[in-house]
Amino acid sequence: MQSYYDLIVLGGSKSGVLASSYAGFLGAKVLLIEKHDFQVSINSGKLSFRTLFGVSRILNLGRKTKNYGFKIDESGLSLSKVYDEVKKVSEKEHQKQVELLKTSNVHVEFGDFHFTDENTGVLEREEGKLELRFKKCIIASGSIPFIPKIKGLDSLSFYTYENIFSLKEVPKELILLGGGPFGILFAQFFARMGSKVKIIQRTDGILPKEEKLVSTTLLPVLKSDGIEVYLNDVPLEFTLNNNLFTAKLTNSSGKNFDITGTHLLVCTGRKPNVENFDLDKAEIKFDLHGVKHNDYLRTTDKRVYVVGDASDTGLYSNVDEEHAFIAVKNALFFIPVLSPRTKVSTLVVPYSISCQPEVSRVGFTEEEVKELELKYKTYVVPIQGGFLKIITNSKQMIIGCTCVGKNSSGLINQISFAISNNIPVTKLIEFVRVDGNNFDAINRISELALKDSFSLSKKNFFKWVFKLKG
Repeated sequence: MQSYYDLIVLGGSKSGVLASSYAGFLGAKVLLIEKHDFQVSINSGKLSFRTLFGVSRILNLGRKTKNYGFKIDESGLSLSKVYDEVKKVSEKEHQKQVELLKTSNVHVEFGDFHFTDENTGVLEREEGKLELRFKKCIIASGSIPFIPKIKGLDSLSFYTYENIFSLKEVPKELILLGGGPFGILFAQFFARMGSKVKIIQRTDGILPKEEKLVSTTLLPVLKSDGIEVYLNDVPLEFTLNNNLFTAKLTNSSGKNFDITGTHLLVCTGRKPNVENFDLDKAEIKFDLHGVKHNDYLRTTDKRVYVVGDASDTGLYSNVDEEHAFIAVKNALFFIPVLSPRTKVSTLVVPYSISCQPEVSRVGFTEEEVKELELKYKTYVVPIQGGFLKIITNSKQMIIGCTCVGKNSSGLINQISFAISNNIPVTKLIEFVRVDGNNFDAINRISELALKDSFSLSKKNFFKWVFKLKG
């Protein structure tokens, strides 16, 4: 006998919990399926990483107090105490989400789900198999670490962002494979906790998906933290001898050399966690980047939607809440004319990378604009800790912004608001802002754009007007 649900949600990620609670609150019969426990756990919750970032910032600020004549006592600092605090934060968030599901009348099951066709599936659990049928389904299974194929790596016991919290003590020497967002976060944290950190990055800069100026700005900061960064160096092989990891690298000149460390942390990105659902039986298309979907988050099975990291557009983006709302609305509460479907392409998605100085972005980078062969103009001004860069089109509408420095997320949110509301860069100077926190940088760029907007004919016209008045 099959159990029927209006909506089955696969995965207890943040977007999965939110989608379940939205639908349940509005009266739908909802089943949330998670393999083990909700992904707000200590191993993969985003709050855990933000807490580490907070500790990293506090350590950095504390060590600068000597400039003001006093020093912070770090004698009680330990990795276990930091992890205890991370666990408290994660468990508090976990309880919030459990309570949210209860108040929304969402039924929760734990086990492995497999599609059997386009609107049925089987849940394998300890109590036995459960056959399920659904009106709609949302895949919200999140992501897992991507492990590159490098000789010797698969035979070693290394850390990723999923199991790093099982580490008992601060590594003496940490080899960190990958200079992306996770890599930089962990590099700064462990370096400030006392590790000798060595980053391996095969491109010519860290955070390769960002503006090149980002890498140029961050590298001196990493160096000041005592972090060694190996750029343009390709790992050929990893080995372990006498409790010491060795990474064999080759540089751009073809010269081979080794670096060693007591621990190995692999931070080479993430991939969607969708491989065990038997998606092919529901004719749902996916690849390494995630589940394919249209502008309404609907997959190639018209009954199934996808949100968050599991989608081929949600990875690395802070879109959990928006995806959850859009998917539930489009799947269950679409009413022609009265409640039309919402398109995911209408979202303006800013994000921040947890490092110091903070890196934030919305829209295109200059390299991406060049690839699209668009006409554009760039404006760059220095701010405390870095820079603010805005890219506009020929009509002075903002199409991209990158910010590195103090309060970069605050600045990027203002730029996102301008993009969402079609406010040209020249109008930003008309908004009154509080002093400090680098907000004046927006006005400086707006002034530059305003000056650019005055053509020679306009300038000559105003000169003529002032002559008449004179």
